[in-house]
Amino acid sequence: MKASSYFAIVAAFILVSGSEVGLTQSRSPLATVVSVTGKVEVKQGNAAYRQLKSGETLMQGDLMRSNRRSRGVIRCLANSSTWVVPDDGLPWGVANVCPVPRSQNRLIRSFNQRFSR
Repeated sequence: MKASSYFAIVAAFILVSGSEVGLTQSRSPLATVVSVTGKVEVKQGNAAYRQLKSGETLMQGDLMRSNRRSRGVIRCLANSSTWVVPDDGLPWGVANVCPVPRSQNRLIRSFNQRFSR
């Protein structure tokens, strides 16, 4: 298949599917906040950092950071593993520590299988 045909098929798929496909993948829930002690912050999209709260849902694309002697614990939805946000003040992406749910992986695999021939 020519590259131009492949491009046309991909473009058509995106148009037919709507922009929700990309948005859903980038803003899918990945984790919940188990506990927060001290100054642990989250940045969602283009918004400024704000204090993280226990019980909050974290999405793919969210960034977290924690000050010294602060502690934030999150639980990944896909595998129930817990993770402590390092207190180094650096931004950490939720998607870097929590796996993407299987339903999204299936969507991506299905798309790749159809259009990678």
